[in-house]
Amino acid sequence: MWKTFSMDNLRGSQATDQRQISLSALLSALPDFGLAAVFLITWIRPDAFDEKMVSYLVLVMLMEFIIIHSSGFMGRVMIGEGDRKKRGLTLVGLGLFYTLFVGGFALSFEAWWPIAAFWGMTLNRILFILLGQVPKEEEKLLLQKSWAVGVLFYLGSVFFTVFVPIPELGITWEVVRDQEFTSEGLWVEDPEHAIACGFLYFSAVAVSELYEHRWLKME
Repeated sequence: MWKTFSMDNLRGSQATDQRQISLSALLSALPDFGLAAVFLITWIRPDAFDEKMVSYLVLVMLMEFIIIHSSGFMGRVMIGEGDRKKRGLTLVGLGLFYTLFVGGFALSFEAWWPIAAFWGMTLNRILFILLGQVPKEEEKLLLQKSWAVGVLFYLGSVFFTVFVPIPELGITWEVVRDQEFTSEGLWVEDPEHAIACGFLYFSAVAVSELYEHRWLKME
């Protein structure tokens, strides 16, 4: 009886630990909760932050695809083994390489702030490593989970908002006209789809980060 009781207590303790939210996990999730809030507020009231905030957030979602890709490689270098100086140079090289792609977006939107946003969002994606959220031996697994969650939620949010009717809320045709888009496509012609996508994506990532992606089973 004592042995059974002890095992039950152990299982209960483990389950409780799985539900707990660490300070580092909370700090890692806060930027994504903040971005989700910005998307939601802009969806309801497009001029709450800036008259062209809709176009800025469309660009953010375009950049996020590059950020998901780059953060996976950069995170692996950060937790890898080998000479620290070489890893540092590799990180700089990767950063410059991906900055070229972001620079292309910046030119098309005639703005340079996306480059700063790219670096800020990239740091957000690998923030759990910088904060030491988990012991060293678990960092690799958490990095893999973080990358997989980003890809899963990004593609899921994109497909959902493409095939499901999305309400305009505050994004009227006058608002779209004032954005002065210079390209074409669903996210440009009906940007509420991109804004809804961003809100869903960053909300899902933030909630997953709170629990350190424990719902995703990987070995």
